[in-house]
Amino acid sequence: MGKQRVLTKEDKRLAQRIKEIRGEKRMSQEELSNRIGANLSYIAYLETGRRGTSLPRLYKIAKALGVKMKDLFTF
Repeated sequence: MGKQRVLTKEDKRLAQRIKEIRGEKRMSQEELSNRIGANLSYIAYLETGRRGTSLPRLYKIAKALGVKMKDLFTF
């Protein structure tokens, strides 16, 4: 397994933004994980800034949250 990259402050801001939007939509971590086909633990690690994500997965997250990709980056 490859070495994970070090997360930046932007990664952590993105994680916080995803959590914020999910809360505004009154969506649980479990519901978001089901909608994007990921493990619940993945969402928890992502939102706490302990794990990064890929562009394709960000697209799935935006779609599942019903927002545009650019909305994930308004921080």
